[in-house]
Order: sequence, then structure tokens, then C-alpha cells
Amino acid sequence: MTQFKAPTQERSRATLTRLYETTNELMNEKDFSKITMAEISARAGVTIGSIYQRFGSKKDLLWWMYENYVGEAATIYDELFSAPKESVVETRAEALIRTLIRVWSPNKGVIRSLLLMYRQDREAIPVRFRETLEGAYEDSARFLLGDDVSEAESEKGVFAITLILSACREQILFHEEQWDTVKTIDRDRFIALLVQAVTGVLRRETNDHG
Repeated sequence: MTQFKAPTQERSRATLTRLYETTNELMNEKDFSKITMAEISARAGVTIGSIYQRFGSKKDLLWWMYENYVGEAATIYDELFSAPKESVVETRAEALIRTLIRVWSPNKGVIRSLLLMYRQDREAIPVRFRETLEGAYEDSARFLLGDDVSEAESEKGVFAITLILSACREQILFHEEQWDTVKTIDRDRFIALLVQAVTGVLRRETNDHG
């Protein structure tokens, strides 16, 4: 059970925002296990005592950050999934990609840490976070491919949604860790190329079925 004392004053909320942003930056630089509370304290300009007033441990801080991110992401995804659905697959693909960029870009460290932990040991992650990760994949697939389960589970349908998620993950979360010879792609150009690749796969799927 995470030990966390919620803020009641504006100054305390501002402190929590700094803690989130600072720890997110540090997790973008190295593994969370190698980050110390002293580092967080120094970079955020917050005393260690103030941090422990809010969190019982470093792991409590981590789970709070995940909770914060998941709540923000859910709100943004709800906006996407509740909007009138476009009939053109290119439009749906671009909307999904732009939403992933909007959600992931400011939260790189947190998401990288969560994904790496999920890969290494799913059981180490609280059930609600695992369900959110898995649910996001299913919801994204339905948004892109439609409510037809057979289409969403088809080989090329699965490949199309996996292509979006994996390409965005590498471009947004892990790109700077690749070799120096890898050329950075302009964001709009990246979106256009990915939409082209995904819709090419889906159109081939349609043609294959007559």
C-alpha cells in the first residue's frame, strides 16, 4: 500500500509538481534504482525531510508518479476515444499517433521506467497499472481497427497497432539511446511516414479479403 500524504496548499502542490518533473528527468537519464533521494532533493530544490513528509519511501514516490501519469493519460485517451470516429483510416492513425506523442513526450522517464519494469517482471507492478497498460493496447486497437474483434485480432491488424506503438516508443522514449549515426526524423515527417506505413498494411489486409 503506497504511503502518500496529499497536499492541501498551493505551495505543497507546486512542490509535488517539481518532484514529479525532477524525478521524471532523472529517470530519463538512468534507472530509477540508481537514483537517490538526495539527487531528487538537490535537483528539485526540496529538502529530503519535505519529501519524506509526503512519501514513506522512494518506491512510494515511484508509485505516486505512476498514478499521476496514468490519471493524466486516461483523461487524454478518453478525449480521443469518445470523439466521433472518423471513417478514414489515415485520419484515425494520425489521431492515435499524435495522442501517443502528446501523452508520452512530457512523461518519458516515468513511462520508460514503467515499461522496463513491466518487461522484466509484470508481477512487480501493481495490478491497476498492469491493467492500464494492457487496456491501452486494446483500446488503441479498437480505435484504429474498429470494433470488429476479428479485424483487431487478425495478423495484419495486430501488426498495424504494434507498428504504431513500437515506432512511437522507440522514437519518443528511447531514440536518444540509439547510435549517433541514426538520423533524427522531424516529428511531422515521422508521423506522416508512420501513417503511410500503417495504412499500407491495413489496405493490404482489406485487399487480401476481397
